[in-house]
Amino acid sequence: MSAANPLRDIAALASDAVTQAAQRVQFELRSARVEIKETATAWRAGLALMLAGAVFGTASLFLILEAHVAALIEAGMSPPLATFLVAAICAAVGIDQSSGEREHGEAEAE
Repeated sequence: MSAANPLRDIAALASDAVTQAAQRVQFELRSARVEIKETATAWRAGLALMLAGAVFGTASLFLILEAHVAALIEAGMSPPLATFLVAAICAAVGIDQSSGEREHGEAEAE
């Protein structure tokens, strides 16, 4: 019987441990890449849906405003005046909304 060299056994164990650690690191990096790709795909799909919603929302807003103009014209108002009135109301609401955000934010902060 020959005695095994204990230093050789320790070196083999250390080599195996380093190999396994390297394999685990590579596995984790591959897993992280797959997760990043899946997340990016989900984000792209979500952004595409948001863009489509914005397009349809904008189109519906224009149709609603056009219906208001048509109703004012039907009620006897001249077309340029009806268009101007609806545009002025939209501008007033937009200004109120944009300035209202800041006022509410400042009030909550105090």
